Amino acid sequence: MASLLVGPFNNAGAVEAATGRVIQRLGRFDILVNAPQSELFQPASEVSDEAFSGLFERNVASVYRWSRAAGAHMSRQKSGRIITFISGLSRRGLVSGSAFSMKQAALDAMTQSLALEWAPAGVRVNGVGYGWVEPARRPLEEQQKERLVRFLPLRRKGHPDDLMGLLVYLASDASDFVTGQTIFVDGGAMAHA
Repeated sequence: MASLLVGPFNNAGAVEAATGRVIQRLGRFDILVNAPQSELFQPASEVSDEAFSGLFERNVASVYRWSRAAGAHMSRQKSGRIITFISGLSRRGLVSGSAFSMKQAALDAMTQSLALEWAPAGVRVNGVGYGWVEPARRPLEEQQKERLVRFLPLRRKGHPDDLMGLLVYLASDASDFVTGQTIFVDGGAMAHA
């Protein structure tokens, strides 16, 4: 595998130009990791059209643009991996989370549809599903005082390191027979769904 690109949202022209630079510099495009990070948690009656549209642009449209551009190159080279980070809220509700959950569900459906479309060309499209993750590690005793943590079967929040093993697997040839899947690393939270 020759390349890895993690990109922000942008307009279609900028995304096409960036993917073209990868091809020009490295000769191929093997791995794309989409990691949309925008959140919106408000009661549905308080979510403005502007906030809703902005969340769609950052979390869905940008991922689609990057996947479409990379997938076209990968299809021509007959191989590639597209991996998108997708919240567990894609498959479960949360009070004041309807806008965010809806956008995450769109990423889950997009992953399945693109996997079906590009599988004949050797492109694998999958998702890393995540639960409650914190950037800093905190002592278990401190975490377990939180009501949310007591709900999680493993009784702790995740750390970005917990997601990396799955990301490496999905980016590698070891996952050659895996496509269209969102695999959750969430401390068991989806077992409650």
